Amino acid sequence: MVPPKVEYELTPVALELHETLQLLTDWAERNRVYIAESRAAYDTWRGPEPADA
Repeated sequence: MVPPKVEYELTPVALELHETLQLLTDWAERNRVYIAESRAAYDTWRGPEPADA
């Protein structure tokens, strides 16, 4: 007995979204060091978070 087979396919809209998200992911990977350094500099400049009461 052969089990049922299901094939899924992205719609054109989902393919467009995937391409856009891939571009954003690629950008973030290329700039991850700059982003981390910028976040650290901001955190240093801003100071510690206030403690919640």
